[in-house]
Amino acid sequence: MYPIGYLDRMADLVAVWEVGLSDGVHKIEFEHGTTSGKRVVYVDGK
Repeated sequence: MYPIGYLDRMADLVAVWEVGLSDGVHKIEFEHGTTSGKRVVYVDGK
């Protein structure tokens, strides 16, 4: 089962990177709203 809003967010997800830094591997997600034009960057889901 997916969290609430998960599938809506996935529809606007443009790119995902995993970046290795000295403190571990971090997940970077870039989202671009198709209707709003809003751009959001998430680091480790936040």
